[in-house]
Amino acid sequence: MHISRFNILLILLPVLFSSSLMLLGEPNDEKHIVWLKLADGLKKAKESKTPMVVDFYTGGVCQRCKNLERDTYNDKEVIKQVSEKFIPIRINLDKLTKEEENLGKKFEFDNDCLLLLLSYDGKLLADSKGGQLRFTDYLEPTLFKSKLQDALKNKIYVEK
Repeated sequence: MHISRFNILLILLPVLFSSSLMLLGEPNDEKHIVWLKLADGLKKAKESKTPMVVDFYTGGVCQRCKNLERDTYNDKEVIKQVSEKFIPIRINLDKLTKEEENLGKKFEFDNDCLLLLLSYDGKLLADSKGGQLRFTDYLEPTLFKSKLQDALKNKIYVEK
């Protein structure tokens, strides 16, 4: 029996296509955090009344950013909490839009890396003691998870 190259291609194309889709991952597939751009994230947060994790980061030399990416944002529990309970937004400091720059200025970022936990309407959240959930340093996974819980549990705002 002779099978043409065309027939083999017809058989393999669906297999190759479905395999490539599996590699891309689905949003909230719990293998990684699906980060949104600011405009999309703000819209989604307001519509769903869901708090936000906003990370101002740099792609290059920032050790804090590298550690967050490598350790904290790859922790399975962090991925689950952020994906299910927050709107994750990432802002690249190397390519700021005017809207992103204005948000950063509102929370005094000084064009430096900054992690914010915000309410759905853009207010800075606080922990049970009134401490701002605003971070310039690296947060290891366990500490970050506790801060996420503070944001969800306390619903205390810091006026800015």
